[in-house]
Amino acid sequence: MTEKDKLSRRKLNIYFTLGVVVLAVLAVVGVIHFKSVVPEPSGNDVWGHLYKSEYLYKALKRGQIYPLYDETWYNGIQLYRYWPPLSYYITAVLMCFTGENVINAYYLLFGVYIFFGGLAFLLIGRRIGRPVFGTSLAVLWFFMPENARMYVDEGNMPRMVVSFLLPYLIYFIWVYLREERRWALAGILIFTMLITVTHIMMIAMIGIGTFLFLLFDHHRKMGIRRQVVILLTMICGILIMGVWLVPSLTGGISSMDSESASDVMTMWMSDFSSSLNPLNRINGDAGAFYYGISVVLLSIVGILLADNRKKSGFILALVILVLTTPDVLPILRKMPMSQALWMTRFTVIAYGFFFLSLIEWNRLRKPFVVAAVIILVIDAVPSFTFERYDIPANDDGVAAAYLLRDNTTQRASLMDLSSLGSYPSYGVCTDGGAPYTFGWAWQGAATADNIMLLNQALENEQYDYLFDRSVELGDDTVAIDRKYIGAKGKTLDEVTASAKKSGYTLTYESDKVCLFKLDGPEKFGVVTQYDGIVIGDYADGITLAFPSFKAGMSSNIEDYSTDELKSYRTVILTGFSYDTRQKAEEMVRSLADSGVNVVIDMTHVPADSATSPCMPWELQLPSLQQQLLSKKV
Repeated sequence: MTEKDKLSRRKLNIYFTLGVVVLAVLAVVGVIHFKSVVPEPSGNDVWGHLYKSEYLYKALKRGQIYPLYDETWYNGIQLYRYWPPLSYYITAVLMCFTGENVINAYYLLFGVYIFFGGLAFLLIGRRIGRPVFGTSLAVLWFFMPENARMYVDEGNMPRMVVSFLLPYLIYFIWVYLREERRWALAGILIFTMLITVTHIMMIAMIGIGTFLFLLFDHHRKMGIRRQVVILLTMICGILIMGVWLVPSLTGGISSMDSESASDVMTMWMSDFSSSLNPLNRINGDAGAFYYGISVVLLSIVGILLADNRKKSGFILALVILVLTTPDVLPILRKMPMSQALWMTRFTVIAYGFFFLSLIEWNRLRKPFVVAAVIILVIDAVPSFTFERYDIPANDDGVAAAYLLRDNTTQRASLMDLSSLGSYPSYGVCTDGGAPYTFGWAWQGAATADNIMLLNQALENEQYDYLFDRSVELGDDTVAIDRKYIGAKGKTLDEVTASAKKSGYTLTYESDKVCLFKLDGPEKFGVVTQYDGIVIGDYADGITLAFPSFKAGMSSNIEDYSTDELKSYRTVILTGFSYDTRQKAEEMVRSLADSGVNVVIDMTHVPADSATSPCMPWELQLPSLQQQLLSKKV
């Protein structure tokens, strides 16, 4: 190594060290400023994540490294099965430095994000020989529009952690792709594993984004070996975490039907009038999705002027922007893994590879580098006004949480359709509070169907069902958000009458909430005996109207024994199915002959695929129909 090379390396190290100092100072000042202008954790989801973090910290203190089960939410839930635990472990570790205070740990996480998220771009800048440019981008990383909005407006802690792990994955991908350093494969493997146990949907998105980047980066002369090795390494990282991954893929979002998944995809799309409108963040809705006009302008210039192998991140940024628009939704619905295509969440991936291409653009001279940084800073200025993004805990939700804590002895239920935010899921349960029928993680609850039907009963004002099933769930206290009473014409007197049928009494009333308390012992269990059972795809609608009926666990009548069904006074078949027509007919005849009232919804009778697919039961079996009608159900 020549003296000139030594001097150059020494200069790089000095600039790198200064960059680290700048990031550290920014992190400290940022935490102080953030806490002063955002006096409590902010975001739609943040309190649910803080509950999981605090619960994990207390479990670790008890010696439970990986708590499997939480009895407090949803009548018991596997809290870290569908929601990867790494972000909660990180917050739990931060609680060790904040006197066990999870709220201060939330603020400390802000500084961790700024420092460690930016550090990866310092490493890239040092390795390329552009440490000052790398420092500039490192400082800007947190303040990119979607990154800042996600932290303050959404309060999504797993995505926060992914956003400061992702730059390291990009760094190691770049090192192997450009230099073929084998040690970089270890980095790719490790950070793929870490992101997998932070946010499973994000690792799927990152895999797709990386594939597109490598596709755009490919050149015939170079071959595809390095790209294939990178993708295989990422796949290995995901597979290594299979011990956690496989159980998490049973249920949750992965079990969502295609219609529901399509509806969710629509929520994560945005047209250009919003995603490229910088004025929204200044005098409009600060929480609206904004991609960044600066990213688009610089990407277009980069595609036109940068070297071929240095423009892949620019291309990816524009492709992802187009894919966030509703116009491409019909195409995305047909794609494999469409459940993971929540397109606006790809934005952080686009930012990461966009920054990489900016640093790699060696032909970009110093005046143009300064101009690029200025353009990015101007676009990011609204991100510094944290108070505009601030979404504090709903005051009514806080009040309802304390009301339930003070009046509950066994289990509390707040019927608000989540309109009071995530705070009740934290405030009701923590620090010696009460178990809670709800929570902030319904997809992973064994009682998920019960929860959805309770919410549907509130929406339809079917209070007989609401209170009957509240007893079954063990709720001695039920609070109802007052704004929903009367939405379908019911009066408070009618609600109170329905409550009395199940043993509840109205004990508190305000213009915000009504509180009902169950008459009886402080602790109780429930044994149920239903008058009837409803079998079929439309069972829930009937049970909502007639709470004395239960919905069968299966829509197939042959999954039940005749003896089991004879224990009910009435059996209703609606949208049901069977394996063998003859056996199903024999079961129905046997039930009718034994005195069970059998009601068949003839508008939803299955066709016979074996004999006459178009001919329903009432045409082929008039004697059976007459026999059922003669029971006068």
